[in-house]
Amino acid sequence: MNETEYKGFRPDEMEYQYNPRVSVPEYPELAKVRAAQAHKVRESATSWLNVPYGNSPREKLDIYAADKAGGPVLVYIHGGYWRSGSKEDNCNFVPTFTKRGATVVLVEYDLCPQVTVSDIVVLPLRSVRRSPPLCPSPCHGRGRRPSGWDARDLR
Repeated sequence: MNETEYKGFRPDEMEYQYNPRVSVPEYPELAKVRAAQAHKVRESATSWLNVPYGNSPREKLDIYAADKAGGPVLVYIHGGYWRSGSKEDNCNFVPTFTKRGATVVLVEYDLCPQVTVSDIVVLPLRSVRRSPPLCPSPCHGRGRRPSGWDARDLR
């Protein structure tokens, strides 16, 4: 078998290191719990869901209002190994921030292989830049580092 290596790792070893669906045996159960929590948040929180920021069907924002005006904006970009995941299943944490006065924005973006990893870096930045009133100072970026973007680029 002639497998390509990257820095001494075979493809199956890389998959194990970077894909929790492979390396965490209880991942399916944990994902179900997180999805159920997220569903509850989407149904109960004050929000604007699926606000478009681009031309692709996946280029959408979910905006969750802070309990009080004038606070910071937290922009969250879900992880998923560049090829899976959604904002819908990753909003379970939202009430922790909105109750403390932060507006939370979850960014959905196109996934590989429909786009490149380089495209994935640009899409979240575009989402914020195309929504100028969305991100007054201070604006904080958080996520599971979908491809190495830096929150300083949100400015």
